[in-house]
Amino acid sequence: METKAKKSKKKVVILSVVLGVLVILLAFTAFYGYMAMKYSKTFYPHTIINNIDYSGMTPEEVEENLIGANGEYTLTVKFRNGQTETLSGADFQYSYILDGSVYDFLEEQNPLLWIAEQGKSHEYTISGSPVYNKEHLTSLVESLPQLQSANMEAPVDAELVYENNQYTVTPHSEGTTLIPNQVVDAVAEAVANREPEIDIDALGLYQGPQTRSDEGSLLNTQAQQLNEWANAHITYNLPDGSTMEVTPELLKSWLIQNEDGTYSKNDDYFNDQIKAFLREMGQKVDNVRKERLFDSTNSGTITIPVGEYNTYGYETDEAAEAEVLKQLINEHQVTAKEPEYLHREKGTENHGLGTTYLEINLTAQHLWFYKDGQLAFETDNMVSGKMTTWRYTPPGAYRIANKERNHIMKGTNSKGQIIYQTPCDYWMLIIPELGVGLHDSEGNGVRSNWSKTAYINNGSHGCINMKDAEAAQLYSMLDTGTPVIMYYTEPYNLVPEEG
Repeated sequence: METKAKKSKKKVVILSVVLGVLVILLAFTAFYGYMAMKYSKTFYPHTIINNIDYSGMTPEEVEENLIGANGEYTLTVKFRNGQTETLSGADFQYSYILDGSVYDFLEEQNPLLWIAEQGKSHEYTISGSPVYNKEHLTSLVESLPQLQSANMEAPVDAELVYENNQYTVTPHSEGTTLIPNQVVDAVAEAVANREPEIDIDALGLYQGPQTRSDEGSLLNTQAQQLNEWANAHITYNLPDGSTMEVTPELLKSWLIQNEDGTYSKNDDYFNDQIKAFLREMGQKVDNVRKERLFDSTNSGTITIPVGEYNTYGYETDEAAEAEVLKQLINEHQVTAKEPEYLHREKGTENHGLGTTYLEINLTAQHLWFYKDGQLAFETDNMVSGKMTTWRYTPPGAYRIANKERNHIMKGTNSKGQIIYQTPCDYWMLIIPELGVGLHDSEGNGVRSNWSKTAYINNGSHGCINMKDAEAAQLYSMLDTGTPVIMYYTEPYNLVPEEG
């Protein structure tokens, strides 16, 4: 049987345990209440706001920290050539205003559940808006050295040039010319978004060149095409001392430029342009079918009329020159040359006649031959064509087209009928189209009347009749190509041909 003392001791133990439990419960309750009270004013552990840990901090402390961190703002502005400028928020009265949601985050916490929330992560994002003096910011940006016109280098366009006998493309230059108002707007946008830096070049705020020299650019394509088709320079030296040139620029105009700016060569069009150029040169050079001055022996300076059959003077050979020119162009030649001529003058003296020529005064019926400026032969023993529409000797500037011994002369009338076939020993052809020439006229019985007026009514069929010995002498002096000037010094009338 349990004794009274033992029972009393047992009660004390139970009471002590109960009291201990009560003390623990009271302490825990007090601690729990303390922590609940704490988390009613501060944030749980692992509370992340805008990527920053604000555990245990009050909303006021969080706001102060956020405003302080965001209010201290700088923007790095990057320009070309490694240049940078730093804009400080303090210089344009920059500050940061939160939207008040920090307090809302705290209200979302249940402080009585603080034990359950200890190991959890609590992440929030809070927004705010920067406030700054826009006029100060604009003024600050506009004052940057990179935006001063004196410091801006203008962009340089690439150009297609012809130098050193080649079409080349000059390199473009980007320059450093900015568009100021666009820079101001871009900086303001960066500040509004709290961006740490802004790259002006990457945003395309520089004025660039309109044409570029990059590989594959239009200019490089054009240079390649022009070097193939228009890379030649031919200078034509003309008789009057002037020149005409087929330049690369002119050749470029003979190509066809497509809508995309490239060139193409149309052979028909190109050849037409060559012909037009040579035709223009011929109009400038050719004088065979033009009046010309002549310093005559006895009549001073006279005008030799335009003759239908004239052969003396300059006459370009357009067909031959066209082939030569095309070859020079294809070979990309840079050269100077004379045109190809069908006929050309012998010299510059006596208005292009030179110093060796045959002069025939058809009115005076007199002939002179000058050799190297000296009179080498002359005679009155000559008779020209009868003064009818069909037989007269036409005046003009000619040349000895051919010489022949023992020639058979054939003559026709106005109807084309053969009226004679007569041999001669010395034949010197002057007008091939008419069969007019100089020849001996005694031994063959062609001529016995050598009077000064014989030609009017008893003249030849257009030829210059000469005495045999003098014809032989002149034949030995004349070379093929010798200029021949024939003229009348008095007006004349031609009568219709009979028969």
